[in-house]
Amino acid sequence: MKIITAQRRHKKRVIQLITDAFSEDPQILNYCNGKINRIKLIAALAFETSIINNMVFLTEDLNAMAICYSATQHLLNARVLFTNLKFPFVFGLRPLLRMLKTENQIHKKRDSSTKGLYLWLLAASPESKGQGLGGFLLQHIFDLKGYNKLILETSNKANISFYEKRGFVKSDLLTPPS
Repeated sequence: MKIITAQRRHKKRVIQLITDAFSEDPQILNYCNGKINRIKLIAALAFETSIINNMVFLTEDLNAMAICYSATQHLLNARVLFTNLKFPFVFGLRPLLRMLKTENQIHKKRDSSTKGLYLWLLAASPESKGQGLGGFLLQHIFDLKGYNKLILETSNKANISFYEKRGFVKSDLLTPPS
């Protein structure tokens, strides 16, 4: 299986993969209250933020994807700004503040002294789960040059064993603000 770097034409597929994979995720449910348009907005922001740095990856069959970013990458352009401006209207102020507090906690825990790559999202289509596509994408990301650490956070306990089997070590636990 080949991994491709996503292009803008893949945006709808990436958003669909994220929406399908994360509609039951505890942290996403906390933010989105099961509202699909909110999940799609988070997915669009992740896509727009990372596509400008070629950090959105897909399996060639388009059944799995990964979105990454590094602390040193450029994270802002007009599309990212426009997507961010939608958040207060789609989410409301309270959920948005809760999201920002959680992201701030996560950001404070990151070690800025290492050149780490942050694995933001990893998703496979429902019919492709369990076929090894996530592990294949992870290996591709591990092989990227210039990074000495791959960082991720997950709120889904079912995912912890998946990542531990692939060499990740639990380093910190966060309690998201209510």
